[in-house]
Amino acid sequence: MKEQLSKLIDVKTIVTLLMSGVLAYLAIVGKVTADQFMVIAVMIFTYFFTKQTVPPANTTTTTETTTSATTIAPPEVK
Repeated sequence: MKEQLSKLIDVKTIVTLLMSGVLAYLAIVGKVTADQFMVIAVMIFTYFFTKQTVPPANTTTTTETTTSATTIAPPEVK
């Protein structure tokens, strides 16, 4: 239980909750329109709920990517 609480109270959570509170206040006061509220709220919640996983340092991972390179010639100068 203590581990879950300590994980909950980290910088990312505090920033997200603070920004959500400020945004809600600005929406209630009328400084932010509904469209602006939705855009900003989606950005805040996307930031909070996305998880970046970092593999352990002693593990090697390989990722295969395919790229197609197209060479475009610059226009000729006359």
